[in-house]
Amino acid sequence: MKLMTGIMTAIIAFFVITSFAESEGGFMEPCKTVSLKEAFYKPCKECPRRAFYKVLAGCTALDGKPYDNELNLNLCLVNDHGKIQWRRRSGFDKSCEKCSLGKANEKNVEMTCYCAGGVNKELRMNIIDLNKQIELRGNTIWCGEEMGIASTLK
Repeated sequence: MKLMTGIMTAIIAFFVITSFAESEGGFMEPCKTVSLKEAFYKPCKECPRRAFYKVLAGCTALDGKPYDNELNLNLCLVNDHGKIQWRRRSGFDKSCEKCSLGKANEKNVEMTCYCAGGVNKELRMNIIDLNKQIELRGNTIWCGEEMGIASTLK
């Protein structure tokens, strides 16, 4: 009985972690400025420095106040064999690099990255529309059930 309970718990946890709730997207309507920032961290003292990407957006919330927002894209994206896709907490930055923003307007926010894929792990160019899944809820940008960080402008 304990084994069966453990297996069921593991299966449920897997789907909760890997699923990505559908989002309405459209954060660029209330967010008039957007940029992409490459930041760095070292997971351990002996580990190499790793880059990660976050979206920075200047948004006007429902209360009419302006907020600066940031959202770590590792919470939202995965590299699936060389193709960027929406998936919760999947750490796409482990195998994607040279990300940049292209066209950005109320309808589209195109991000281009080069991601390792295929047998030889060659870099493949990817373009994904961030406006499809990132949305403003209250004063904060979200992707699925993953919340960004908002701060008021002074």
